[in-house]
Amino acid sequence: MILELENKIEEISRLSVELESFVEKEGLPLKTGLNLNIVLEELITNTILYGYENDKEHLIKVSIERDGDTLKVSLEDDGVAFNPLEKEPPKMSSELDDLTPGGLGIHLVKNLTDKLEYQRKDGKNILKMAINVA
Repeated sequence: MILELENKIEEISRLSVELESFVEKEGLPLKTGLNLNIVLEELITNTILYGYENDKEHLIKVSIERDGDTLKVSLEDDGVAFNPLEKEPPKMSSELDDLTPGGLGIHLVKNLTDKLEYQRKDGKNILKMAINVA
């Protein structure tokens, strides 16, 4: 599956519809589909909200391929350089009021994927992920 999304928050609902169709077509377990949806929604929402320094239209390319028991997922955007793998994990606390803001979504992404790789190439952020089909 290859999907190009505009950098508009309304595109998240289109992403969910396309993912649901992909998960059904591939016969993926519910857990895998939910994890995939959470990961992509988090990453793409952050890209839309924080990744661009102007109000112009930008495209975010999503590629998902099933290779046996692994989903190979790639996100590509022309936003500001940002390597999520360098983000420190958030300071966790048992009290919600004591949580420090920022980084929780990336922490979640790291925990729901089995492999993450980032590169900046030709002015683009490229994040490649592997998610094992559970």
